[in-house]
Amino acid sequence: MKNSLLLFTLASLCSTSYAQVSWQCTNKHVEISCNEQSCQVQTESFTPFNIKINNNQKVSICAYSGCWSGKVKHAYSKTFDQYFTRRLTWNNGEISDESFSIAIDKTEQIGSLLGSGFIIPLICEAE
Repeated sequence: MKNSLLLFTLASLCSTSYAQVSWQCTNKHVEISCNEQSCQVQTESFTPFNIKINNNQKVSICAYSGCWSGKVKHAYSKTFDQYFTRRLTWNNGEISDESFSIAIDKTEQIGSLLGSGFIIPLICEAE
């Protein structure tokens, strides 16, 4: 009985660690863009990003006039999901080497996007 309970507990822990998760994130309140010399903070008159991560495998990052989409590499811990992109396709079919890093705190459901001159605080929902 003890062995069965231990096996069930281990199986449950392993399956939740590798669970497929989807996220929907946005930056409703602020947009921050930076270059080597300064950062610009917008709290009004900006178009929020819309970020969708499907099953820890694919990402869509939409901003202003279009979307980047492609595969992500996923790393995780008990508290955080971390996603990395390398080659994404712009909505016109052009492939670019846009690199983004997206970090999500699974407990607080907040995160950040870093890349393409942006560092953006995110509010996220698990789907």
